[in-house]
Amino acid sequence: MARPGVHKSGGNEMTDNGLQEATVAKTWTMTVPQWTPALLNDVMGKHWQRAHKIKRKQAEMLAVYARLQDVPRATGKRKLSVTCYGWPTGRIPDQDAIWKLLLDSLVRAQLLTDDGPSGLEGAATVEFVRSEKKQTILRFEECA
Repeated sequence: MARPGVHKSGGNEMTDNGLQEATVAKTWTMTVPQWTPALLNDVMGKHWQRAHKIKRKQAEMLAVYARLQDVPRATGKRKLSVTCYGWPTGRIPDQDAIWKLLLDSLVRAQLLTDDGPSGLEGAATVEFVRSEKKQTILRFEECA
């Protein structure tokens, strides 16, 4: 509900005196130390139970870190960006190598409502950074 004297105008609010007030989207950053998401190659060609077990364990761990870092359950669409640190040597994985298992795990952990367009705003982004230390940073932004 709009405040008295404030009118919605796209993503901004227009006050009676003509000034615009920007609406601030809620964002959360979740850091998972010493972990990178499982890659699709880890389960390709393996028994279906292996993929299920990896997704379940990832979901449980992500749910715990979300609670510890005060990231609420998703109630609507969210934007997602992921930064993975690791791979000090060798090939850095393809960007699409983490999506299937990670998105399924985030939905199971209730950090996304759906891994399709109804729960994810736009295309999720991933960045891989070479580092001796493994770490994954997930940024969630609530969409109106």
